[in-house]
Amino acid sequence: MSGWSRRLYDQYQRTSEFRLPPSGRDNGVPADTWVVLTDLASTDVTEVLALLAHSGVGGYAARQGQSGNGDAAVTHRLWVDVAQRLRAEEVLMGFMRNHRSAEQMPLPKPKPRERRPRGRRPESRSGATAPKITRHSAAGWIGRYSLAGLLAIALLLSVDRGTTTPLNCLLAFTTGAALMAMGHIGTSVRTRLTNRAVARRAEAHRRRR
Repeated sequence: MSGWSRRLYDQYQRTSEFRLPPSGRDNGVPADTWVVLTDLASTDVTEVLALLAHSGVGGYAARQGQSGNGDAAVTHRLWVDVAQRLRAEEVLMGFMRNHRSAEQMPLPKPKPRERRPRGRRPESRSGATAPKITRHSAAGWIGRYSLAGLLAIALLLSVDRGTTTPLNCLLAFTTGAALMAMGHIGTSVRTRLTNRAVARRAEAHRRRR
């Protein structure tokens, strides 16, 4: 980047020939001799001056008018400390690289939301499932009712032959019915406890997610 430089004298001794353009902006870092570095867009002036100040390089920007590339952007001419010109060029090149990479970087596409069908409960991922009726449980119930039927037939035959009394038959039948009822109640209680445990594990897994 080529440019021209001019020395600034005391404010009360210099003539208009050596003055920087009026109504410009500086970054607060003083300099004795200034050199033109480049032209900037108005949107980049503040950031470039701040970067130069952070690097200890004096900078001054003044409005020049409309840009010559056909658009309506306002350009600003940038002056920097001639003693820090190389450092200023490095800062400006870094700014341009970051600015171009930010413009060329594609924005991430939003991920589509997963829609769940209505009227269907989400499946639990915790691996806990509700208890199902298996062949073993069905076979157990069939065996119990078959045994109860055989005992009833045996009691009826005993009463018919006179080997036992109707009262004993009634007591035996009542005892068998009570035992079957207790077994059914125990199975129901186990099923409810299992369902509650499954529901608690599923709720805990959902909260962890």
